Amino acid sequence: MANSLRLLVIAVMLATASALGMIGLQIVHPARHGRSDATTPMPTKVTYLVASRALPVGTVARTTDLAAKSAAADAAPAGAIVDSPEARAGLRGAWIRVPLAPGQPITRADFLAPDGRGVVARMLPGGLCAISIAVDPVTGVSGLIAPGDHVNVILTQTLDAQPLAQRVLSETILSDLHVLAVDQRLDARQAGKVPTGLRSARTLTLAVTPTQANQLTVAAQIGRLTFALRGAVSPPPAGTAIAPTYSADVSPALARKDKPVGQTVLVIEGNARRQVVFQ
Repeated sequence: MANSLRLLVIAVMLATASALGMIGLQIVHPARHGRSDATTPMPTKVTYLVASRALPVGTVARTTDLAAKSAAADAAPAGAIVDSPEARAGLRGAWIRVPLAPGQPITRADFLAPDGRGVVARMLPGGLCAISIAVDPVTGVSGLIAPGDHVNVILTQTLDAQPLAQRVLSETILSDLHVLAVDQRLDARQAGKVPTGLRSARTLTLAVTPTQANQLTVAAQIGRLTFALRGAVSPPPAGTAIAPTYSADVSPALARKDKPVGQTVLVIEGNARRQVVFQ
């Protein structure tokens, strides 16, 4: 009997302890009743850099070429550069090495810093090479051409054996060439901030095919090369044909001077008289 009573007391004590434990657990960790824990962190958003416009290969990135886009941390594109003043400063003047569409995330692999050795060689697309051409304040558009711009090349030459109306010839021999550097400046910010009183650019380095490199080298020996800066907004198609211009095309006086006058003959037919010019 005593043993049974003892077992009953022990069972009651264990049940009481278990009940007290459950009550304590409810006090420390109250039931959620289907509601989410208020301490659960919300998904973190990340703001990353994207291209604000279409950026072709070889573009020198500027402030206006960069835009920001936000997304949840787990949905952000892999490798996208997080937006920050330091990241934007590091991208200004960088060379875009792959074509970027508007809104496309920018990664470290998409650009090259403008201050490293061999950057021009690594920047050139396959099949292209770099060539430098001498310029002066007139042929180089008063130093206003900057890295990243595109230019047409105009050759002007004198043809001594031709009549005056065709003696001077000007023609666009190459169009839409990409300017890699101005002198030794690869950064558009530096090239566009030449202090007053310093000399203008002396050379332009262009990205060309091997055939175009040969053409430029020969053209520089034939006559005078002038570079025409192409507009950045809606430029004409690169293949648009431009007709050569001769002396007579710009000087009506020269056009008349070389025109044969011919022989004038008076023709009389009965009472009628008229002059006929035989060329």
